[in-house]
Amino acid sequence: MNRALVVGCAGYEDPDIAPLRHAQTDAARVADTLRTVCGVDDADLVLLHDNMPASHRPTRTNLLRHLTRMAADPRPDGILYFFFSGHGFQAGDNTQYLLPIDCVRAAVEDTALRFDVIVRYLGAAAAPHLVLFLDACRNVLDGGKAASASLPRVDVDALCPPGVVSFCSCRPGRVSYEVDGIRAGVFTEALCSAFSPAGRCRTIHELDAYLSTQVPALARAHGKPDQRPHSRVEPLGVQHLELVSERTRNQWRATTPIGTERRARRVAPVVPPGAVDDPLLAIDFGTSYSVVSWYRPEGDVLLLPGPDGRPLVPSVLHFLPDMDYLVGAAAVEATPYRPSSTIRHAKRDLGRSAGYSVNGRSIEPVLAVGLILRSLRRNAEEALGTPVRRCLASHPANFTLRQIDTLEQAFELADLTVTRMIGEPNAASLLTLMATPEQEQDYLVVDLGGGTFDVALVEAGEGIAEVRAVTGSNEVGGLDFDDALVAYAEDQLRTVHGWHGELTSTVRDKLRREAERAKRDLGYRDATTMLLTDLDGGSHGLVDISIELDRARFRQLTAELNDTIRSTLGAVFPRLRFGEDVSAWISRGGKVLLAGQGTKIFTVSEQIASVLPGAEVVSSYQETAVAHGLGTQAGVLTGFQRGFLLLNALRFGVGVRVSGKEGSLHLVSPDAGSNKEVMTLLDSSRTIPTRDAESFRLTGKAGTTHEMTFVEIPRSSGLVFGTIPVVATGGDIVLTADVEANGVVYLTLRDEKTDSVSRYQLNKLGQDR
Repeated sequence: MNRALVVGCAGYEDPDIAPLRHAQTDAARVADTLRTVCGVDDADLVLLHDNMPASHRPTRTNLLRHLTRMAADPRPDGILYFFFSGHGFQAGDNTQYLLPIDCVRAAVEDTALRFDVIVRYLGAAAAPHLVLFLDACRNVLDGGKAASASLPRVDVDALCPPGVVSFCSCRPGRVSYEVDGIRAGVFTEALCSAFSPAGRCRTIHELDAYLSTQVPALARAHGKPDQRPHSRVEPLGVQHLELVSERTRNQWRATTPIGTERRARRVAPVVPPGAVDDPLLAIDFGTSYSVVSWYRPEGDVLLLPGPDGRPLVPSVLHFLPDMDYLVGAAAVEATPYRPSSTIRHAKRDLGRSAGYSVNGRSIEPVLAVGLILRSLRRNAEEALGTPVRRCLASHPANFTLRQIDTLEQAFELADLTVTRMIGEPNAASLLTLMATPEQEQDYLVVDLGGGTFDVALVEAGEGIAEVRAVTGSNEVGGLDFDDALVAYAEDQLRTVHGWHGELTSTVRDKLRREAERAKRDLGYRDATTMLLTDLDGGSHGLVDISIELDRARFRQLTAELNDTIRSTLGAVFPRLRFGEDVSAWISRGGKVLLAGQGTKIFTVSEQIASVLPGAEVVSSYQETAVAHGLGTQAGVLTGFQRGFLLLNALRFGVGVRVSGKEGSLHLVSPDAGSNKEVMTLLDSSRTIPTRDAESFRLTGKAGTTHEMTFVEIPRSSGLVFGTIPVVATGGDIVLTADVEANGVVYLTLRDEKTDSVSRYQLNKLGQDR
């Protein structure tokens, strides 16, 4: 949690100290910037300036009061910001002082505040990062005396202590300036501009570079002498520290200079005008196709159409030369003309260091997904005749927390509030209640989409679908089967047909479209042909090439993928907390529910039959199973569906690294290398919402910082969620894990000696470090 202390001293009480014009307004502007851009909550921001009430005027007593309060409430997370605008001076012993407004010129060393004392208090607040913005060298052009011509000006280098990120308004030996025309100091104006949509500085490095150019530019533009900022950034690794909040980053992404969506037609309305108020959408955003559903008050799920009248909307984005864009079927139709301007399968790149270059501009995956979701929202608004702001959403079972977070950011970019995020196979599990309205029945939900493969074991009956275990793989999806065919076709073009033309984006687009078609054909016939037309044959002109493909060859080309399908199907049973093998499950009458278009691939059906011989297969929904399940859950949450209940399961387990155990206490050593054991805080596949608590003892001396490291279980995943630094006080630590119905995990640490409490969100650990 970020915190800030912001101080502006303009109207000094002692007439022998010259007033400043805009220090108080600068402080107010910086406070507002930290609040709105950098994620500092009102409760964690202290603002002191001349126009504030008595308790928040920038006097020496008030400054010390708030500094000591911060030091007495250490929080080992986030960033602590300190901004000061006012006079400073250097004493004869080279000690640096900042002057509060009640400083007395004749007794300046006794009434000012030593800078090293300020830094000591700020350091005691225990934030991982301390960022100083200092403007203590302001020039006074008129209106009284300066602080004193006989007292040396504050040493800028000394205002940049080692190990701290510091930004000063000018270089050593120089002064900084105010500009009446903009009613601000040059440094503050540049600082606030850096955190605006114009500057978009996200990190320490970007801010440092921006200030170094903008401060002198602003001074020149307003007729002031040369002013150049001075900085010290330590340690060097902190240069990439994110200063702005996640919401701000999303807003900046949303305002990337991109045009508007072009549409050939509107979506036909599905309800009379004014019939719907504040609908709760259900959005199944897929790698290849997306489906939007809505639970009607009449008691059923309605799949909402796209502009072409079909509910399956291709998750495809195409940019025109002017950066206007097309989405869905229109984007697919435009792709053959400018394939390099088309973005497909952006879902697979969420949470990764990936980007797309389109018309000379870089498009992040999260922005591409946000534009597609915005179009889906518009489809729904046209179909329902009302604005849409709320939705349920789904994610692949094996998505990492980072990928889920990035997907949520994409929904924010589309101006959609996600009320709940549900695993895709978990959402499809609700359909088991439609197939089994009364008697209890076990199901294995098998969901193969374009980019991921998910499996969920479900117990259904009497209106309750309980997800008992979930697993999945991000390494196999329908796209990977297409890729295998594309690679085969390329090889055949070169080695069998002797084609030596260039594999341009247009040719690759043809290959992929033919691969998708051939994959579908083999679902209901033994052999098919991939036909590639109008290829550049050099001196032979345009040529057509056909490539034969049968089921045997397809099995050979996709053998590795099929192995992954088979192993993932079998892996879900060991995840059961009480254990059950496949044969026992089948003998009890377990059924398979298919979801996702990929389950139509014939080799996937073969793997299901191999792992689950004799199990009945239900294929009533397939490509719309997740959308129907999400829509049903939306009906439950809005109260229109009262007969169904989904008991979700936690997809991952959570462990804490410890050095051992002493009775009921888990031991954490200050030496991170000694914490080699992993204790289980939360089991995977536990029904949520849930809560659990464990006690820990920090084995180091009081005042020693210990790192509590949280990892995913099973340990083979190798995922480290992050660490929480905890300072030993001599008391034991009680760690409580709360898991909400949407799968978000909150961690609460309570020190039994001091009774201090800190709260963290598991998927946010490490983002401020």
